[in-house]
Amino acid sequence: MKPKRTLVIGDVHGCLAELKTLLKTAGFRPYKDRLVMCGDLLDRGPDSIGVLRYVRSIGAECVLGNHEEKHLRYRRHVLRARQDASYRFYMTKPHPAVHDLLSDEDFAFIESLPLTIDVGRDTIVVHGGFSKDCPRWRPKLQSCRVRYVNPATGKFVGSSDGFTQAEGTVFWTEKYLGTKNVLYGHHSYLEPRKTVRPNGVWTLGLDTGCCFGGHLTGYWVESRKLVSTKAQRKWYSDISEPTGLVVPSRHVV
Repeated sequence: MKPKRTLVIGDVHGCLAELKTLLKTAGFRPYKDRLVMCGDLLDRGPDSIGVLRYVRSIGAECVLGNHEEKHLRYRRHVLRARQDASYRFYMTKPHPAVHDLLSDEDFAFIESLPLTIDVGRDTIVVHGGFSKDCPRWRPKLQSCRVRYVNPATGKFVGSSDGFTQAEGTVFWTEKYLGTKNVLYGHHSYLEPRKTVRPNGVWTLGLDTGCCFGGHLTGYWVESRKLVSTKAQRKWYSDISEPTGLVVPSRHVV
C-alpha cells in the first residue's frame, strides 16, 4: 500500500465539478490520502452546498475562510435577534441563495473549522495570511482576510472593498516573520505565487481563480508538486478581480 500523502487545495468557491476533476487528475485516494482545503468553499460558484457536503463526506479538513466566517457571523446575529427582540444588527445576509440552504449540520461543520492546519514538512495552511498583530487582535477576521500590511510595522491594513491595496502597503508575504512555510488562499493569482523570506521560509498562494474562469490548484506536500484543472466556465464577475488568468505552472516548489 502506498504511504499516505497530503493534498492541499486552494479556494473552490462552489465549483464542485472542478473539485472532483482535480481530485481525479491528482490521483487522490479518499480516506487513504489526507485532503486539506484552504477555505472559501462557499459562494460565487454554481454549487456551494454540494462542495461543502462533498468535502465533509470524504473526510477532508479545512481552514476557516472569510466566506465561511461571514455566513457564520450572520447566523449568530440572527440567532441572537431571535432570543432578544431588542437586538439590532446591520450586517447584510451573505449570498442569500447559499445561506438559506445551509443546514444546522453545515453550520456545525463551519463552526468547527480551525484558523490554521499543520500539514507537516514545517508547513501550515491558512486562508488569508498573517500580519504582525495577528492572531492577537480579532484573529478570525485577520487570518481570514489579511492581504496588505504596513511595511514598517507589519500590521494589517484593510480597505473598503477588501481588494484595493492602500497606498504604501505591501502584501503580507513580504513581511511574514513566521518559522513555518505557509500555504494560503484568499487572493487570486494568475498562477501559484511563491515568496521566499530571508530565513528560507516560503509562502505559496494556491487560489488561482477557479470561480473567475481560471483554474483550481492543488499542492502535494510531500512531493512539493502542483496539480490543476481548468474551470468549466467563468462563474462569477461581479467584483474587482484578477484578469488574464492562465494555467498554473507545474514547477516543483
